[in-house]
Amino acid sequence: MAENVAELDTLSQKQLWNLLVKTSANTPDKIEVAQNLADGLITGIKDVVDLQKKELDKAQAKKEENNQETT
Repeated sequence: MAENVAELDTLSQKQLWNLLVKTSANTPDKIEVAQNLADGLITGIKDVVDLQKKELDKAQAKKEENNQETT
């Protein structure tokens, strides 16, 4: 019954109701939205921290190089 959307127009109200009851009888699958969001947030923060660490390492290396040149 109503294998595709085009067939929905041909259903009676009773057939449509039965179809809705049948399809909503099962417990829906869980979608771990919060976990995906948390993973993305942590990954994004980690990327920023890694970038800042690289920049800091470069700045420290440059500072040490300048100190060696002046001594």
